[in-house]
Amino acid sequence: MSLAPHEAGIRLAVGVSGAGKTHGARASVIAAARAGTPVVVVDRMREWSATPADLADRTRGASSIAEAAKHVDAGAAIVVVRSTNDVRASIDACAWARDTERLVGVCLPEAHRIAPNAGALPTAVEDVACAWRHYRVALWLDTQRLPLLNRTLTENAREVRLYATTGDVDFARVRELGGRELERAVRECASRLARGEAGWHVRLGLVRVPPYQLARDS
Repeated sequence: MSLAPHEAGIRLAVGVSGAGKTHGARASVIAAARAGTPVVVVDRMREWSATPADLADRTRGASSIAEAAKHVDAGAAIVVVRSTNDVRASIDACAWARDTERLVGVCLPEAHRIAPNAGALPTAVEDVACAWRHYRVALWLDTQRLPLLNRTLTENAREVRLYATTGDVDFARVRELGGRELERAVRECASRLARGEAGWHVRLGLVRVPPYQLARDS
């Protein structure tokens, strides 16, 4: 069973640029906001330019997490943060989510920038990565390169979406997750993206065993 948008837990999307990661995350974030979970999005890539009409009057912009928190307290459903230091903003967003008593969400692109696969995680990131259930945090992450991301996040994710991926090192990590059959499925996603069909992915839950089914974001 897939992780519901309004549930606490880590959701990770992996794939090359243009594969559909942002589209999938946006749909899930919007569903969470509609279900009553406010979400702060650190919009490093300037991809969150609009939200649906039913959420437009409850969507706000901010330049810091402190400002975003005030918007959430005032009733905002989605707050899009555009900061001059997206790494600092991402860490601050994790700290805010950890310290907020209610269920809240955080959406972070290029998660390897705050959780690289080397060294210790920032305390706030480690807290939400390892104790998201205790702190009631819904976390959306994406990365283009799975080998760059800290394994704590990969292995604690309740939902992993593998979109089109290329590169020998990337496929080695895919095989670690699910063997040759998973690698073949992800390669098929890449073949479909090459034909102009973005959005194809393989969704993994807590049990990561074959058969692996391809799905496409609507």
